[in-house]
Amino acid sequence: MVSRNDPAANVRNAGKHKPDQKSAIQWLNDYKELISLVAFFVGGLLWLYNVFATKHQIAELKCLMSANVDAIYSQLDQGALTKLLIENMQEQQKIKVKSSPNEEDQERLSMLTVAMGDIQVRLQNATAVRTESSKTLRSSKCSD
Repeated sequence: MVSRNDPAANVRNAGKHKPDQKSAIQWLNDYKELISLVAFFVGGLLWLYNVFATKHQIAELKCLMSANVDAIYSQLDQGALTKLLIENMQEQQKIKVKSSPNEEDQERLSMLTVAMGDIQVRLQNATAVRTESSKTLRSSKCSD
């Protein structure tokens, strides 16, 4: 029988594990199903977080979409108003070219002049909206 105080026995048994002590690998092996289950659910939660947008990301997307829609509508407004302004100017020119404009022509000319001022104001507003929405799209205003 070998005693515990025997130095030779201690050297021989130095590399051996005692049966009641478990290594980390054995411990992990005992709980591998639990560890797999936890890893599965943690991975699922991380996947959900990465796949679905957060409230901040949705707000940023709404801001960008709104700025993009504003830019497109203002561009369409600019085109339509510019065309209307040109038609207005051409009609004014036709009335001014007449050798003897009658009272109806004078009234039409004054209406066209008022309409031209209104068109110019609306065109300036559309230009301002387009400029502002373009700045929003180029800058990081939506991500704040």
